[in-house]
Amino acid sequence: MKLQKRVECSGIAIEIYGGFGEIGGNCIVVREGDRKLVFDYGIRYSVIRRFYGGRIEPLGPAEMIRLDIIPNPTLTEDASALYISHLHLDHVGLLSTVHTSTAIVFPDREAAKITIGAWYERSSRWLSYVPPRFWNSTLSAKPLIQDENSVIAIPVSHSAYPATSYLYIGNSATIFYSGDLRVQPLVQLYPLLEESFEKIGIDSIDVAVIEGTNIGNPISPVTKTGFEDIVKNSVETFSGVIISVDPHDFESLLYIYTIAEENNRDIVIASERIFWMLKIISETNPKYIDRIYTALELPRPPPIITNSISLTEEVFKNLRNYIIIAEPVHLLELLRKLKVQGKEVDLTNTIALLLDTEPREAVKEVENKVLMQWLRIFGVQPQRLRISGHYQPHQLKQIIQALKPKQLIPIHTEEPQLMLKLFEKYRS
Repeated sequence: MKLQKRVECSGIAIEIYGGFGEIGGNCIVVREGDRKLVFDYGIRYSVIRRFYGGRIEPLGPAEMIRLDIIPNPTLTEDASALYISHLHLDHVGLLSTVHTSTAIVFPDREAAKITIGAWYERSSRWLSYVPPRFWNSTLSAKPLIQDENSVIAIPVSHSAYPATSYLYIGNSATIFYSGDLRVQPLVQLYPLLEESFEKIGIDSIDVAVIEGTNIGNPISPVTKTGFEDIVKNSVETFSGVIISVDPHDFESLLYIYTIAEENNRDIVIASERIFWMLKIISETNPKYIDRIYTALELPRPPPIITNSISLTEEVFKNLRNYIIIAEPVHLLELLRKLKVQGKEVDLTNTIALLLDTEPREAVKEVENKVLMQWLRIFGVQPQRLRISGHYQPHQLKQIIQALKPKQLIPIHTEEPQLMLKLFEKYRS
C-alpha cells in the first residue's frame, strides 16, 4: 500500500500505509534510528469491495498487493516485529506474506491459532493466506510490561477478543496506537484505559494514533444499556430467542450469558466457530459451562467436554428454556435441510437478534437481505443491532483526558478533520 501520511516527532517517524481517511486496512510503521516496528497489517475494506463480490474473488496476495488492498511485504523487511492489535481481517490481513525474519506479536498467540489458524489454514480460497506461514515465529504480547522493543501492550475492550493497544516508549518520544477499542466494555475483563496508564506510570504521551470509526457517523450504535433492554424484552416477549454473535466477540457471549441466567434460560451454541470461546470460559468462568450446551447437529464436537443437546428434538420444542447462539447463515442452513427432509420446525414467535459489531464496510448487504427473507419464511422476526466494537463519539473526550497526548493522528475513520477539531477542543 502507498504511504498515506507521515509525521515526525523528535526523531521518530510515524508512517501510515493504511487506515488514514478510511475505515479498515490499518498499517502503521514506526521508525527510530535503526529500529523499525509495524503495527497491524490489515485488508482495506474500502478498496476490496470495489473489485470483488459474489463469485469474483481475489486470486491471491500478488493481485491484492497490485490493487493496493493489502500492504506490500517489503514493509515488514528489517522490522523487529509486527504487532497485531486484534484478529479482525482489516487489522490482520494476509500474515503469510510477512517477511520470515519478522516476529509477529498477537494479543494472545493461542487465541490466534484456534481462530484464524483453524478457520483459514485449510481454505481453498485466498483466505488461506491469512494465518502466518510459521507459528513458531509468533509471540503473545506481554500485558502492561515493556518488551525488548520498548513496546507495552495495553489490553482493551473490543468486539474481537483479545484486543490490545500498544505504547512505544521511544528514546525521545512516546507513541500510542489504539487499534480498535471500546471505552465502555460489555463485560469488564481488563482495567480501563486510564487505570492501565496509571499502573504503568505514564501520565501523558507525545503522539496518539487513535481510531475514530464512529466519529461523524450519523447512525448511532446501540449502547450497552440499550442492548441489555432489547435482549431482556426479547426474552420476556418471544418464545424463541436466537442471537448471532461475531465469532471473535467473547464479551458479547459473556454478557448474553448473564442475561440468560437472570431469566432462567440456558445457552445453546449452534455454530462451530464459537467453540473456541468455551475453552476460555472453562478456564476463566468454569461454573458457566454447566448452563451452556452445544448442538448435537453440528458436524464436529467442541474442544472440551460440555453438555450436548438436540436442536430438533429438544430446543425447538421448548424454546422458552433456551437462548440459541449461532452464526445465522449456519443456523439457516440447518433449518433449510430440515425443510427439505420434510421436518417442519415451528419457530413462530421467535426473534433473531443479528449483532453487527463492525461498520458497513464489513457487512455483506446482499447476503443480509437474503438472510432476512429466509428467516421470515421460517416465521422468525429478524432484528439487526449495531453493537459497536468501538467507542461512542462523545467518549473521545474521555480517551483524550486519559492519554493527554500532545499530538493526534486520526486513523480508521472517514472523518479525520473532524477528529482533529474535536481533539483541539478537548485538550484545551
